[in-house]
Amino acid sequence: MNDTPLDETATKFSVMTGRQVMQILVFAGAVGAIAWGLTVLLDKYVFQAILCSGEAAKCNMSFQYGAITASIIAGILMLLGLVRLGVFRPLLVVIASVASLWGLIEIVQVWPWYYAVLAMIVLFAFAYGAYSWIARIRNFWIALGVSVFLLVAVRFLITS
Repeated sequence: MNDTPLDETATKFSVMTGRQVMQILVFAGAVGAIAWGLTVLLDKYVFQAILCSGEAAKCNMSFQYGAITASIIAGILMLLGLVRLGVFRPLLVVIASVASLWGLIEIVQVWPWYYAVLAMIVLFAFAYGAYSWIARIRNFWIALGVSVFLLVAVRFLITS
């Protein structure tokens, strides 16, 4: 039996290397750019073709439908990437990040495309980086509580 005391911080947080953090940030930024491009493509070639053919009242919703679909696809891509990178609790990270970023594509749509793409890269990288860092907490309930607190704070800032 080993009588050496465990390092207290090692039991409270899972290990995340600097390289892993950088990989998360780069991958999330790339997926943010993909989400913006996918939103524009889905809006123009799928949802406008479906919604704008008959009733004009639904035509203005095509960008929102494209953004929703792109957000879901981006979340799936991020989940696969986070699992590949070995992030602790990747599903918690993805759910919290998607909920935090929900609707931001529609907010930045009025900006020039290059500012919108840059904003999506930065926002995706920040959200996934922050929630990946929070998910390192070994106690699931504390990690969930901190994630929900941050999610509520972000949603409050977005809606105000």
